[in-house]
Amino acid sequence: MLLSKEKNSPYKIALFAAIPILTLLSQVIPLISADPLLEFDDLILIRSVQSESVLSYFQKLLSLNAIDIQPVRDLLILGEIRFSKIFFSPFHLVNVFLVATACFFWFRITKKWVTTQGHAWTAMTLALIWVLSHGAWVFSLSWVAAQKHWLALIFLLLAIDCARLETHQQQQRLSVSKLSVFFAVLGMLSHPILCLVGLLPFLFSWFSKSRPKLISPTTTLALLSLLLLGLNYHYYQSIYPGLVGFAKFQPAYDFTFVSTLLLRFGRYFFNLVCPAFIAVTYSPASWQNIVGIPIAVVMGYALLKLLPRLQALVVGALICIPFFATAPFQQGIFLSDTYLLFPVAVVGWLLARLVNEVPRAGFIAAVLIIVNLATSFSIPESFKSDTNLWIRSYQVEPDHNSLLSVIYAQLQRGLLNEARYNLEIAQEWIPESALLKDYWCDLHRQDVQKPARERIEKLETLVKSSDSYSCREALIILLLAEKRDKDAISIAMNVGRLNVTDSRHTAENLSARLYIACTNEKIENCELIKERWVDLSRRRILPWNEAVYQTALKNITDAKIRDAINRE
Repeated sequence: MLLSKEKNSPYKIALFAAIPILTLLSQVIPLISADPLLEFDDLILIRSVQSESVLSYFQKLLSLNAIDIQPVRDLLILGEIRFSKIFFSPFHLVNVFLVATACFFWFRITKKWVTTQGHAWTAMTLALIWVLSHGAWVFSLSWVAAQKHWLALIFLLLAIDCARLETHQQQQRLSVSKLSVFFAVLGMLSHPILCLVGLLPFLFSWFSKSRPKLISPTTTLALLSLLLLGLNYHYYQSIYPGLVGFAKFQPAYDFTFVSTLLLRFGRYFFNLVCPAFIAVTYSPASWQNIVGIPIAVVMGYALLKLLPRLQALVVGALICIPFFATAPFQQGIFLSDTYLLFPVAVVGWLLARLVNEVPRAGFIAAVLIIVNLATSFSIPESFKSDTNLWIRSYQVEPDHNSLLSVIYAQLQRGLLNEARYNLEIAQEWIPESALLKDYWCDLHRQDVQKPARERIEKLETLVKSSDSYSCREALIILLLAEKRDKDAISIAMNVGRLNVTDSRHTAENLSARLYIACTNEKIENCELIKERWVDLSRRRILPWNEAVYQTALKNITDAKIRDAINRE
């Protein structure tokens, strides 16, 4: 029987360990071998640090000029980049190692919390398989940019593993060691989403009437958490927008924001309990968001009934903190399922304890695992390319944002017929979308099967009705290709402070081509072209690189000299 009385033999332990490991590897072997890196944050993250040495990185970090205050994550990425130059691309293999490490420490903590009698090993194994097969874990396992979340989770589990819950004279006290403080800080420096967790030991001890001393690891951890929380808030509010050109946290606190926040909270709990509809983007209008709200209420009520009140509040806080640490301040993202890594681990602990104490719950856990496996095995496939990723999002919840993302990915891969078909659908759905015009412009630029004159006319029409930089960029490139340098330069001189939603080309190379064309035409003030592009690049994720610009100038000049010699 599934939950018969068991002996903790080495063979049974080895069998229990093999099941989740095989479950994990079967999902990611294709990604390990191909190791695809997506435009969806993977390449952006790698490009932001790939030219840095460890010393130059820390200089940027200390001056708050690095992208994010996440040095543990960035050092890992730097190490992976160096390794890939010597051996092979290791990014997804590192993900597997991180997940395996998280599972190991999750299991250590579970053994302390779940009594090792009765059905403990079966209960812990079922819970571990449920955690591993959860859509949020499989999603984050497949995504290189999620490494910061795995690092934060591992260090938090290490911090919990080093802490002890003590009972003295009917009072409970959470004893935090110096190692706990060290690992917790490393977790916060991997990703600040768990900064608030560092306050829980202090609050738990305070409200359990076992107040911590002023100079103690518990108080130190709380103060360091507040310090890092304040530093990150200042960085993202004041410094980050100047580095990347847009604000990450700048919501409008009105009725629409509050109602959307409630729907996001509902989706957070729906995906936690039923991860059957995991995707990159979600629509605020989906039914899952509404169903998740009563799920959150029922879970809160169950915690209060099953655990002592103070413990129930701490467990509830551990589940909710990743959401409330970011969602009230974030704009542009409805929900990221990487926030669920730690809440899934917490629910896994609850599931292990429930199955151990109520044997019939083992069958419920088995059903949940089957549902997880049935819905999560398709997730790694979607991470083989950006196109697959956005198509999955559109299939899970068809809305105009996911459709635009599908079109973007198809244009990036040169799938013009597919992109045109989806553009025509989007044209009927959201005809006034600025991004839609950008994508039409990029399609016309790439569509070499059509005559150049026809493509230029279509682009000129779109440029007249849009202030988009991308459309002008596409038109400039076509005009240069058709030797209409004066027309290209005229547009380049008047780009001004356009809306830079996207750029298909390296700003430095295009600016260099325009500068050479301008000087050849003997037009005055050619330096204005570079000034315009430097200004535009400040509002993009990657800043202007003067060395790339100078190299491009030299390469274009050398190529022209070679052409002249060949003609002679």
